[in-house]
Amino acid sequence: MKMILTTFPSHKTAIMSAKALTEKKLIACAQIDGPVKSYYWWKGKVQEEQEWRVILKTNARNENHAYDHVIKMHPYENPQWIVLEGKCSESYTEWINQNLEQ
Repeated sequence: MKMILTTFPSHKTAIMSAKALTEKKLIACAQIDGPVKSYYWWKGKVQEEQEWRVILKTNARNENHAYDHVIKMHPYENPQWIVLEGKCSESYTEWINQNLEQ
């Protein structure tokens, strides 16, 4: 299982992206947290923003397809995309794979 962490500038864009990825079966699940306060360097200055964190769950086969889709629709110039390898139960792995594009 791949667990992908990303953020969006609004609750609306987080929901739209999560639904689109799920409907296209590029991910099996999305969880939205927020708002969160983010501090980061951007173009030589420290920025402070309110964001919504989205956790995407997919497999290795769909990871790059999900990335391509997010990059096309994301409002950020350089969106966060952190991929974590997940170890989960056999039944959860089966559920993820059953709910993804084949």
